[in-house]
Amino acid sequence: MTNIKKTDEAPGLVFPCSINVKIFVKNHSDEEAIIREFVAEQLEAHHLTGWSSRESSGGKYLAISAKVDAQSREHIDGFYQALTGHQRVIMLI
Repeated sequence: MTNIKKTDEAPGLVFPCSINVKIFVKNHSDEEAIIREFVAEQLEAHHLTGWSSRESSGGKYLAISAKVDAQSREHIDGFYQALTGHQRVIMLI
């Protein structure tokens, strides 16, 4: 009989890879532009491969989706850390 080890861990990412980062902010007129400028400062232009946004059903929040061409675990971890530290970011997924 073969011993099979069960694990709940997802397999690791293989870099480079495309990762969608969901950024939640308050829905004010300038929030998306501020976050987009910040993202541009954190990433080289060719590493941001997609961008979209959508208001929450009540209009209070804005969900921004940034598609990132992540080069390494350190690359995406640094990006997440920078976004987490931004005063206008409420939550990241």
